[in-house]
Amino acid sequence: MSSISSHWLLSHSPLALGLCLVALALFPTRASGLEISASRELLETGHFSPFGGHPFLILDPGHRLILRNSDDTVAQELTITPLNETLELRIALPNTNRTLVTRVIEERDFVGGELVDVTRYWCAQSLETADVWVFGEAAARLDGDHIVDWYTVWEAGKDGASPGIAMPHVLNPGARHALTVAPGRAVDVAEVLETAIGASTGAGAFTGCVGIQEIDLLRPENPSVDRLYAPGVGLVRDDQSMELAEFRLGTEGAPLTGHFTGLGDHAYFPLRPGLRLIYAGTGRRSGSTRTLEVLGELPVRDWRPGLPMVRMIPTRIVEERTRLADSSIEVCRGYFAECLETGDIYCFGGRKERLDPVGRQAGEPSGWFAGTDGAVPRLVLPGNLTEGSRATLPGIQDASVTEIQIREIGAAKTVLAGTFQNCLLVVTDSGTGLASIRTERVYAPETGLIRGDDFELVSFTPSRPRSSISLRSVGDVLLLRETPNRETFGLQVSSDLVSWTTIQPAATLLGGFRQTWVLLEPAMRYYRQSLATPTVP
Repeated sequence: MSSISSHWLLSHSPLALGLCLVALALFPTRASGLEISASRELLETGHFSPFGGHPFLILDPGHRLILRNSDDTVAQELTITPLNETLELRIALPNTNRTLVTRVIEERDFVGGELVDVTRYWCAQSLETADVWVFGEAAARLDGDHIVDWYTVWEAGKDGASPGIAMPHVLNPGARHALTVAPGRAVDVAEVLETAIGASTGAGAFTGCVGIQEIDLLRPENPSVDRLYAPGVGLVRDDQSMELAEFRLGTEGAPLTGHFTGLGDHAYFPLRPGLRLIYAGTGRRSGSTRTLEVLGELPVRDWRPGLPMVRMIPTRIVEERTRLADSSIEVCRGYFAECLETGDIYCFGGRKERLDPVGRQAGEPSGWFAGTDGAVPRLVLPGNLTEGSRATLPGIQDASVTEIQIREIGAAKTVLAGTFQNCLLVVTDSGTGLASIRTERVYAPETGLIRGDDFELVSFTPSRPRSSISLRSVGDVLLLRETPNRETFGLQVSSDLVSWTTIQPAATLLGGFRQTWVLLEPAMRYYRQSLATPTVP
């Protein structure tokens, strides 16, 4: 069974139901019974997204887990990566046919440094239940470390196979779930063993973990498999023999099918106009000053990730002016955008020029833009801020790489401008070998960078008040998270919401917020109108 614990949800297949009733008889547990959801209704009318996922199973592309064996046997390694690609599946149902967009999650197994197995799973999140479903599995035929072709192991809706739940939203100890229900190929079940437990691996210490046991009913001679998952990370231990060694973000680049906005609201990198930060140089930068300002401009950049694809990306300009010790001025204007699905902040290009002390241009300006001369969007800060996570950033126009690591979250940090709470510490390594340079950057919530690059925040002018509602896109819908007392929202006034087709009402509070799912297209109409309206932040 795969290292993705696939808790299969029963669908309309009578044979699948019969197999799972047999599974119940063979698999006694503490729970009162198998949890069966009305999957036919959800498959016919529900909404699914290839983004987001579960804290224990993240679907955002590039969230890579690397597990290695912890014993003294032959070296083994398992990598799990949601790829920057989706797969459309057409599922025939009794009352309709559905085409669902799923995220492709790839697992690669290495033994002794050699690739021995590659498997792909097709997953999506149900917006109505928040469960992560899995709709099929494919395996590669290998010739050494080369993939010759692929064959389908099973696919929901074909040959009696049913979709399953890769990770249920609700995890209660003793709860059982039908696993793979593919007649003649796989019949598995699983039980939630423990929740809210701690674990330590080579990647760090984790809390709030959940343990899940899987049993192969089609091959009862196979031993059960125990797996441990950590929130914000995913699989951290696989049957005691494999443990998480490291996990990385952004390994697949900017999401090709994501939606981007220059109206981003990242807590540590706010793209809200009016924010102005003033820094004083320290160390080798002593005598220099720097001003960073989020401008009101929202230029649209065309990003060409590959022919024939062309994406039009609305960005926000952030201008950085550095007055050097010789009184000359460096001006950098970066084009930033937030991915609505993942919350990641990306830079899509920039322009740099040098001015003499009286403001005249000195020398030729330089710059880069994503999609030009091999340049790609650069991840600035991830939306998933989990301690210990790493990201490798490619060079702008060369083979150099920069690695960042989320080292610490939640500490108080003091700079010249004062003491800031709940700060984020990011460590950056640039270059290799003796030429490697390590720097640290400290970000404060609602402010941004307060220390880094030998500059320290002296004073700042806050931006306009943060909107009391945040916008997240997940495929064909948007999630609106509202504070109960909100009055207005930057992209529309309160009364406009009635024009958005609501698919799930904001009936209850979750984490202090009301959550409403609305269809993407009417919401994006308001979004596009807001870009053309100068008064809208």
